[in-house]
Amino acid sequence: MRGIMKRRTKVALGVAACVLAAFGGLAWWQWNTLEAVVQAAQYTPEELEEKQKENKQKVQQAVAANPSITVRDLTEEEKQALRDGTLTQEELTQKLLETLTPEESKPAGDNAAENDPQTQAPSGNSAGKIPPAETGGQVSAAPGASDAPVPAAPGENQWEKDLSALVARVYILQEEYTIALDNMEDAAKEEYRGLRNRTKKAMVKFAQGYVSKALALEKECDRQMDEIIGAMETLITENSGDMTLVDTVVETYASEKSLKKAWYMAELEKRGWI
Repeated sequence: MRGIMKRRTKVALGVAACVLAAFGGLAWWQWNTLEAVVQAAQYTPEELEEKQKENKQKVQQAVAANPSITVRDLTEEEKQALRDGTLTQEELTQKLLETLTPEESKPAGDNAAENDPQTQAPSGNSAGKIPPAETGGQVSAAPGASDAPVPAAPGENQWEKDLSALVARVYILQEEYTIALDNMEDAAKEEYRGLRNRTKKAMVKFAQGYVSKALALEKECDRQMDEIIGAMETLITENSGDMTLVDTVVETYASEKSLKKAWYMAELEKRGWI
């Protein structure tokens, strides 16, 4: 991660500085942003990176603490495949519900895992199905509540299988959001390089344009996360389950956004841009 920070160019920082200034004017009232300001003042960029890693692990730990939930997070290879478009959300969801990577689940020289129903991908995708992601800084739309449930494996409760599929949707949505932000950043840097008029007025207008796009993206991601959380709450309530996982998802999602904003603020201050 530190190597990534070192590779950030002056152009990227210039764009971020403009966006930050405009963001303060448009959304300063948001509590999530106020929290980010406090975090940026308290921690260095390196410390904030560690906190982002710790925050992400909280959901994974909550899942691991609940043996009835059978889902894993994306591997680096799967993240890249999702970014490249060589792996669809439907295919990825099925992989995550398998809980083990193909290398882990299939013994060398033995095809027993292929014949074991508990290691096979579930047939028929549903609660975990997410349409292909849009390019150009858009998060794909989440499926509706009317989708058919993912069939449960032998000995597994259907509602627990559906809950696992919803957790898979959380993992995929988070990665889609990251991809969309990266695409937006690349577009901003490319446009910034081509700007001839860099007066204060022109730069504020430039920044506000991307801030509006970022806020729209965040709003859409919030909507989808609210839908997932609502579905989780319904499943757990109807089956007298534990709401701890839902609380963890809500907490880490809010923390993830504030920590990311704080990282940019701290990095800009470190470089002397703010």
